[in-house]
Amino acid sequence: MQEFVEERQGLGLTYQISRKHLKIAFKEFAYGIYKRRLLEGASEDSDDWQVGHPILFPNILAVGSGGGALWKVHSYQMRVPIDDEHSQHYWYMAYESA
Repeated sequence: MQEFVEERQGLGLTYQISRKHLKIAFKEFAYGIYKRRLLEGASEDSDDWQVGHPILFPNILAVGSGGGALWKVHSYQMRVPIDDEHSQHYWYMAYESA
């Protein structure tokens, strides 16, 4: 929510979640799939494209991102089926100070 508010205030801030995906790729590994993405404004040298995010079967996505010199965040997204058409989406976030 904070990201949405800051973008709408016109402060010149753009967050990853709102950037357009230019490319998406997937690669299998022993416990699932790596999801790689190239976001608008990022280079192909970025970790999002070179390393990706592991999708741990059957329903977990692990995401990490830098926060600069002050902190680093680790995010785990869990999707739980509710019925044939709906899923509950949980985010667990852990912040690591530098």
